[in-house]
Amino acid sequence: MYKYLDLNTEYYNGLIESLGKEAIAEIIIDQVPVNFETYTKQIEEGIASGNIDSIRRAVHTLKSDFRHFIPVDHEFIKFIQDFENLAKEAGENNAETDFSAVYAKFKEMSEGPLDEIKKLGVEYKNA
Repeated sequence: MYKYLDLNTEYYNGLIESLGKEAIAEIIIDQVPVNFETYTKQIEEGIASGNIDSIRRAVHTLKSDFRHFIPVDHEFIKFIQDFENLAKEAGENNAETDFSAVYAKFKEMSEGPLDEIKKLGVEYKNA
């Protein structure tokens, strides 16, 4: 049914059990897209200003948001982890790094998972 999402994890089932689908729908609809917009803007600002720590923190937060729904071993999550590691290493080594290409690929790769998460939120809200 979904290419990216795995809704059969212990973590996700625990969320459904404790919060219910309606609360999950609100989180999905209200928080995930807003966080995505907020933190992608933070990444863009970090790239523009050279603030590597800001990039790393934003990527880490987005990875955490996506990991609620996407398995850790999924190619998309692995890519985000690599992006975070790149920022971490650049920060630790005070290395000038051009994150533009990695960020562009991240934005492109995010479209499918984000669309599926939004679709899930609508399904839950309408259930």
